[in-house]
Amino acid sequence: MRLLTSKLTVMAFAATTAFLTGCYSGLPAMTQTSTIGAMVAGSYDSAMSCDELLDYGDYGVGALSKLDGEFTLIDGDFFVTDIEGKLSPAKPGAEVCFSTVVDFRPKAKVVINHPMTKEELNKYIDTVEQNPNIFYAVVVEGEFATVTTRSLPPQKPPFQPLGEVIKRQVVHNMSNLKGTLIGFRFPSYAGKFNVAGYHYHFVNAERTKGGHVKDFKIRKGSMQYAPYTRLQVFLPSDIEKLRKLDLRGDISKSVQDFN
Repeated sequence: MRLLTSKLTVMAFAATTAFLTGCYSGLPAMTQTSTIGAMVAGSYDSAMSCDELLDYGDYGVGALSKLDGEFTLIDGDFFVTDIEGKLSPAKPGAEVCFSTVVDFRPKAKVVINHPMTKEELNKYIDTVEQNPNIFYAVVVEGEFATVTTRSLPPQKPPFQPLGEVIKRQVVHNMSNLKGTLIGFRFPSYAGKFNVAGYHYHFVNAERTKGGHVKDFKIRKGSMQYAPYTRLQVFLPSDIEKLRKLDLRGDISKSVQDFN
């Protein structure tokens, strides 16, 4: 058995990989490419291919390089949302900029037998798992009264900061449908490198509509969740571009607008 440690450590490897680790629980690590701070600053270059990302998990969310669609990863399959909110499988050779994925091994399954809004579900998860300082993956399946998603327009170099791109987002309102939410909860201290709080993507049962979730109301369904105490981060491989990014500012407003 490995020794347990509650001390958080950050270690750099090969200049583009970092690991944030806590108590070793035997669970696999949560894996992330790039950081939300880099994305806010307009870094949409590739950090990894979709095929490579599958080595680290079978469930997740993220965005393709150049913001050429946001994706939802379900059971090893990538579904990419276009500007119209339509889903299609990721193209061969597709690459990602920002993403979070896990080898999903749920700790528990909870039945949702009454309507809940996004805010109500988030609060419920907080009461079930009362540890605000570790990472969680959440999978919700069910019947939804409403789901609101958004799409971002693809970008070409020179890239604009995310705050400018979000001004041209397209919002999609859906109602009376079945589907799956893939979500993550990051602690407040993680707001510099990922989305603090809850971050969801949605795919309908027919795998034709979905994307980054702004809001939802679920009628009934089920929720599975898993805690993670290890996070590994792969930064974009272009060191010179990374060097030129100013990641010191307060990004909370941009992240709030993004999520």
